[in-house]
Amino acid sequence: MIKATVDGEVGGIIAQDAETIRFVKPGGKLVSVTHLKKGDTVMVYSKAATGRHFGMEVSDEYILEK
Repeated sequence: MIKATVDGEVGGIIAQDAETIRFVKPGGKLVSVTHLKKGDTVMVYSKAATGRHFGMEVSDEYILEK
């Protein structure tokens, strides 16, 4: 699991363990998910929480996981 904290909010994703899944590090360098190490910093895009169904945003729903 990859976790991020933005303005005190913690979020996370589960990424497929594949060489072709890449993230952007500060400075623009690409890093494969298979080469990420605990403590690495990657860029994130954050917006208000919404529900998702098969990856598509469902704007009139909200999911709060605890």
